Amino acid sequence: MPVAAWRYARTAAAVALALSAAPAAQAGWREDIGTFRIGIVAPGGGPVIEGADMMMQAFSAALGMPVEIFAARDYAALIDAQASKRIEYAIYSALAYATARRLCECVEPVVSPASLSGAGGVQAVVLKRTWVEGAGPPTIAVPPDSALFPGVVLEMARGSLQGGARYEIRVADTMEEAEALFADGKVNALLGWAEAGSDGEPGGTVARIAARGITPSSYEIAWRSETLRFGPHAVRTDIDAQAVALLRNWLLGLKQAKPDVFEVLSPQLTGGFISAAVGDYGFAERMIANLAGRSAGQ
Repeated sequence: MPVAAWRYARTAAAVALALSAAPAAQAGWREDIGTFRIGIVAPGGGPVIEGADMMMQAFSAALGMPVEIFAARDYAALIDAQASKRIEYAIYSALAYATARRLCECVEPVVSPASLSGAGGVQAVVLKRTWVEGAGPPTIAVPPDSALFPGVVLEMARGSLQGGARYEIRVADTMEEAEALFADGKVNALLGWAEAGSDGEPGGTVARIAARGITPSSYEIAWRSETLRFGPHAVRTDIDAQAVALLRNWLLGLKQAKPDVFEVLSPQLTGGFISAAVGDYGFAERMIANLAGRSAGQ
């Protein structure tokens, strides 16, 4: 056999061998995992996840392997399930993910949802009117802890409140009630929110009080937090990189390819998924560290 032909035959044989081995190599992580388990907090802590069958079928087709859904009663149970390797994938709120990361650096975000306007998160904002000294103590309306963790956020915003005055805090039952107190002139300041990168995207506090007739000329935005990214879909860090890339690419195109599945995964934030990384949740992690410090000091 001529040398050139021999070299060609050897190269062709090597390529053929590599191609024949590729499916086995690609299947390795599937065999290692066996069944891909997805954790979600069930509404009301119940055992039923709406759209679970559709979700399992879609993920199974995308990954090429069996998929199961784990219904967690709350975020604590979800964090425990992922940290203890009982699930590979979890859908978190931002602060639940930050808590998981603090307890176990074994999780990393893959994607997170965006709002319809394209915002990837929210910022806390402090709105305030001029306070006249001697007119009584200034008061700031804040939403309940479940909304913005006002104790933590106000500590971060402390320097922005006028003249170093000690503001009395009035905790409202809802964000809407806090906004109404400010709009009706019953408080001097308000802890609200805005979509990241905007003074007043649809749904943000500025737009909502504008609907009550309060224009930006009547107050100032005294402080704005860093961005709190919307909660991520996160995997364990020991998941094969090829599996993570496959998931990320599939999820990034999910809204266009399978809008019904996307709606099940993200019923409130409808702008599609965007890529997410550990560094995107630094502010959430600092908030959790602050909360932990406050709890330890009690």
